[in-house]
Amino acid sequence: MPDLFDTFFPDPVDPEDPLAFPRTMDISTFYFGIVDYVSGNTTRAQIISFLSLDSEQTAQLDILLATVDGITTIAGKVRWLLEFQAALHLAAFGIKYTTKADFAARLGL
Repeated sequence: MPDLFDTFFPDPVDPEDPLAFPRTMDISTFYFGIVDYVSGNTTRAQIISFLSLDSEQTAQLDILLATVDGITTIAGKVRWLLEFQAALHLAAFGIKYTTKADFAARLGL
C-alpha cells in the first residue's frame, strides 16, 4: 500500500487535465476526518477504520494528529486546518507542494 502522503499526490494520466489525476484516497474524506477529529467527534481509531489505513499510514496519521494536538488554541487549530486544507488540495491537483518533502515542510511536519 502507498504511504499516506503518496495517496495525496497525483499520478498523472493526462497532464493537461488536472481532474484526470487519480488518487488512491479521497482528499475531502481525509480532510474532513481530521476536522471531525479536531472537533472531538471522531477518534483516531475511527479515522484508521474508515480510511482502511495500514500500519505505515497509521504512523503518518499519528504525525499529523500529534501536530494538530500540539496546538493549544482554537484559533491556532483553525488556522492549521485551513493551511492543511490548502496544502492538501494544491498538492492533490499537482499545483504546489508536489513532493512529500515540500508538503511536510509546508505543514511543519
